[in-house]
Amino acid sequence: MFTFGKGDLLYHKKVTHATHDGPAGLPERALLRRLQLILAGQRFPAHRWELIAEAHSYGADARSVEQLQALPERRYNNLLEVLWAVERRSRR
Repeated sequence: MFTFGKGDLLYHKKVTHATHDGPAGLPERALLRRLQLILAGQRFPAHRWELIAEAHSYGADARSVEQLQALPERRYNNLLEVLWAVERRSRR
């Protein structure tokens, strides 16, 4: 189970209260919450390909998988790093 530290909780509040729309008009908050559910069983640190494999294993929708495929190829230390990277890409 993923737990938040003090600094992570502050970031979590910032991320989950975002108001702009993500891909296909899905509110950013909903996209990030959906990715939280999809990646809830993922062990970290994890590479991008592992996140994508977990999403496929979960049965994630195509848009969620596309968001993970669009991430830079690197190792992510925790779920918040993934969510932050998705949020940054969706704001471009």
